[in-house]
Amino acid sequence: MLLDNSSAMISAWPDKKLRPGKIFLILLIFCQPCLDILSFALAVHGYGNAVSTLLRGSIMLLLVGGGLYFAPDRRYRLVALCIDIGCVVFWLVHFWIGRLSGITAVTADLANYLKLAQLPVATVCLINLFGGERRVLRRIFWRCAAGVFGLICLLDLIALLSGSFCYTYVDLHHGLLGWYQNANAQSNILAVLYPLTLYALFRAADDALASNCCGGKLQQLLCRPSCFALCFGAVTLAGGLRLFFFGTRVTFYSLPATAAAMLLSLLGYYFYLRTRAKVARRGGVGEEVCCGATTTARRQSGINLLKIVVICPILMAVLAVSFKSYSPMQQMREQDFAIASSAAQNMIKNLPRLDGKKHEYSLEDLRPLYEFYMPSIVKEFGLREVVTAYNSSTDFTVLRNVRTQKIHFAALRLAQSPAALRWTGLNFATMSVPWEDGSYDLESDAQALYYYNGYIGVTLFLLGLLCLVIMLGKHIRRVGSRKFWQNHEILIAGYGVALLLAAALVGGSVLRRPSVSIYLAALLAIVWCDLVESSSAAGGGCRLSD
Repeated sequence: MLLDNSSAMISAWPDKKLRPGKIFLILLIFCQPCLDILSFALAVHGYGNAVSTLLRGSIMLLLVGGGLYFAPDRRYRLVALCIDIGCVVFWLVHFWIGRLSGITAVTADLANYLKLAQLPVATVCLINLFGGERRVLRRIFWRCAAGVFGLICLLDLIALLSGSFCYTYVDLHHGLLGWYQNANAQSNILAVLYPLTLYALFRAADDALASNCCGGKLQQLLCRPSCFALCFGAVTLAGGLRLFFFGTRVTFYSLPATAAAMLLSLLGYYFYLRTRAKVARRGGVGEEVCCGATTTARRQSGINLLKIVVICPILMAVLAVSFKSYSPMQQMREQDFAIASSAAQNMIKNLPRLDGKKHEYSLEDLRPLYEFYMPSIVKEFGLREVVTAYNSSTDFTVLRNVRTQKIHFAALRLAQSPAALRWTGLNFATMSVPWEDGSYDLESDAQALYYYNGYIGVTLFLLGLLCLVIMLGKHIRRVGSRKFWQNHEILIAGYGVALLLAAALVGGSVLRRPSVSIYLAALLAIVWCDLVESSSAAGGGCRLSD
């Protein structure tokens, strides 16, 4: 909910003091797609990722410094310092235990750890940035998110028109990726920026109504339902088509998820405005005229805006689901299954004993099948261990799944390692074999969190989420469920957090991708700050006040 009075806030907190925070936030958000494209360009020209890694490390240092500089008081600064030191201490313990186990690789393991450590460091930095009298910077974040989404779509259009874009699925030539290396990470970025962009546009119109439509021409246009419907519909359609043609499950299913989230997040605010309008008409109050519009008329305009904000994403979701069979995601799955099925049938023909009639096979019966799908894993751990891990499966859809192969590789590696590593995690360098390029780096962030950081890392992560859930419960109990459902800012931010955590659990490329985790950190910071300020917000109203 837009509870803050921006003009009063700016007068209480001079713009000169807000300027460093504005610059820091804008640069932090807008540099993310630029660094992703830079990494892609360097990789295409064979320069590696040393430059982009150095720049990412510089951003990490800026986040550490920003958490200390923007802290509103000594207590917040102490918390930020403790979290930063805690991240350093945990990695030192992790590396020391690995060194005692004979693992001395530093560079790759440290780089992998810093990607994950950015989330807590960035979260505490943005909590300090958004807290207190800098609440107005949260509004700037929504606008930055919308600007980044527009920038990404514009660059993707240029890549498409110039013919220099990459496919999401390179081998099958499906999906429009753009100038990016990691398809999963980019799909998560688009999926979370899409609802944030729609919400930012709604907030701009809501701000215009709150200022009595007495601002510039842009504010006056946003106050008109017809102009707002045209603008919002165009953004919804363009963003929805970008997600549809990207071709991943995350981008496709985020369309109906966003429609449901916009409906649930704004439903409480809608009924609030309806109730206030009825009370005003019944009591004969609230008819002050400002800029040619009464308060009741502005409330009705707000209700019309909410209808547009809810209906457009729903129509886009219905359109996407209706044409699902034409989506790159569905076409890729059908083509991939056909290719894999053909390869499996040829394999079974060459192995007559694997004809489906026999239910128990010897190791020698299974050797050709397992060596065909995962030769390096069989060579590293032995056929018996691998077959046991797969429960002697002969299902080609299971055996050829690269994600499953990486999980079994990590499990077998951890089983061969000392027991102490279960508490602090494996060294990243152990996830590769010397005779093969690349590594078996885990794709799912949930699996990576455990295997790379152990029981201690998982516990610390879950404790952070538990603190947020406890604060959410206290907030609902303090303000009541009705006012909670009127606070659409915290609901949209909460949806973004849930979306990214679900993507991390199912697909990955969230917690260990700095360009994705920065949005998760910002949304967590917004939710946290809203919950901390719930006592003052409990007595507040909505933006379309009396």
